[in-house]
Amino acid sequence: MAAFRVAVAMAGLVAFLCVPFAPVQWLGIFEFTVIALSWAWSARVRAGFTAERTVSELRVPRNDRLELVILATNKSRLPLYSFFFADTGGMLSVGADDARWLLTLPPRTTVPLRYSVVGSSRGDFEVGPMRFRGGDPLGLFPFEAVIEDRARVLVLPARVGIELAFDRGIPQGEVPLRDPRYEDVTLYRSIRDYRDGDELKRVNWKVTARLGRLCTNEYLDSLNSPVMVFCDLSAARYPLKLRRDVAERAIETAAALVSVAMARRQECGMASTGEGKPFFRTGVSRGQSILDALARTDLVPEREGSEDGDRELFARALTSLRNGGRFFYVGPGDPADLAGGSARFRRVSEYVHERKY
Repeated sequence: MAAFRVAVAMAGLVAFLCVPFAPVQWLGIFEFTVIALSWAWSARVRAGFTAERTVSELRVPRNDRLELVILATNKSRLPLYSFFFADTGGMLSVGADDARWLLTLPPRTTVPLRYSVVGSSRGDFEVGPMRFRGGDPLGLFPFEAVIEDRARVLVLPARVGIELAFDRGIPQGEVPLRDPRYEDVTLYRSIRDYRDGDELKRVNWKVTARLGRLCTNEYLDSLNSPVMVFCDLSAARYPLKLRRDVAERAIETAAALVSVAMARRQECGMASTGEGKPFFRTGVSRGQSILDALARTDLVPEREGSEDGDRELFARALTSLRNGGRFFYVGPGDPADLAGGSARFRRVSEYVHERKY
């Protein structure tokens, strides 16, 4: 079609130059001018239109909505009339009226385009590319183009509400509480009158001399309670009925425990018998990496020798937890079977054994 219009334009130019009849000459030059301007307009606005994403990597819990923002820009000095723009949601769920726009952009203008996606399953997904279609005001030279700008969306386990009280652990941590056993002598709180039984090293002698009575320093009470989560994802220990749903619930429970530890600024670690056998020793700033690993892991089928490997991983997770920490088992079996009578397991302060979901 474009070649036909170019041929018509050239015919008009030839008529203007070669036909010695004024009406034909005027018609020919008019035809040539209109087609030439339409072609130039279409080429200019096509070259001047750009679109880019505000963020190239995003995370969202499963079944939650995530808003994506695209900045569409017309850099040319010509307006862009009634052009169609669309983004590709890939494997993510997109609403019927989302990710598609019919726009008119004035010259030198940038507009944000927003739409939402939903991940119905965990995993690593990609959004893009973007496509747009437009042309000149007369529609003589339409064009289509693809912008290879993609975004990575990591769908994390769904949110699960879990209440977890941090009331024991190692002194001098991040969790405030009222228990003198966990006083942090580096965090001064106030001064009070001396009471029978107070240690002399706690007496503030300067204040005592000024006030004429014995006064004792008080300190903030705080503790640190490292968390290790063991997520059992060996298919052989799961019932056949609703196996996938039960495993998904186990992953969500493990992610919820890690999220609670992150919110309370506690060291956390994770080990799993799932795909890839992710293992994270307890430490600070590891929560997001653990959630990313849980987003990618899955059930693993039963293999010969896998039981011994699971016991070894369980023992490794146990021994990596510091004294005063908390160990949580999430899975369908009995953690004592994996522990194999380990004395270390009997000394662990707490574990969660999810028999039903």
